[in-house]
Amino acid sequence: MVQSGTTTDIKLSMEVHRTLADKNRRKCNVIVSGLPEVQTQDSATDCDNDDMEQFVRLCEENLSTKPAPSHLGCRRLGTLRPDQKQPRKLLVHLTSESAASGLVSEAYKLRRSTDQEVANKVFINPDLSPAELQLAYERRQARRELRKTRLTSNHPPSESTSAIVSTVNGAESSDVAQSVPVQHSDSDRTGNRIRTVVNSSFQ
Repeated sequence: MVQSGTTTDIKLSMEVHRTLADKNRRKCNVIVSGLPEVQTQDSATDCDNDDMEQFVRLCEENLSTKPAPSHLGCRRLGTLRPDQKQPRKLLVHLTSESAASGLVSEAYKLRRSTDQEVANKVFINPDLSPAELQLAYERRQARRELRKTRLTSNHPPSESTSAIVSTVNGAESSDVAQSVPVQHSDSDRTGNRIRTVVNSSFQ
């Protein structure tokens, strides 16, 4: 039993390490939603180069913070389907965490763009893990419930809703694009076991 417990602790420790490493890696990235895909028959490398040029131009024309792409470049997430109408999200690798956070903090300026396609459809957000995306979704749902309660009733919101909302005030960008609930696999449940350990490491 002692040996089994020790093995479990080692596996848990390794999982925590991998989760922390993934979190730090993602801090140097941004996710761009709504940026049109270049329709071409060229190679994937050429498409990535076109996407990077388009991303850099987007930032130069609409933001005061200029992008600092790393040698890893960028790539589209997911597989392009023949019937797909919306462009795939673009993962952009940057040289540092500050380069990424600088772009995210100025992403609200896209709403002021004179290009209506950009103003209405393009978003720059942090590169979040599936667990973080799910948490962000739950926070937005809680805020919607709080606003709905305030509009439809004079009664104060429930304590649980207020608690969730109060934890995110000032912590989440108002420009974060809407996300759908994340379906977790069995492997994701392992991450839930270490969630408290990981969060405490950043406090």
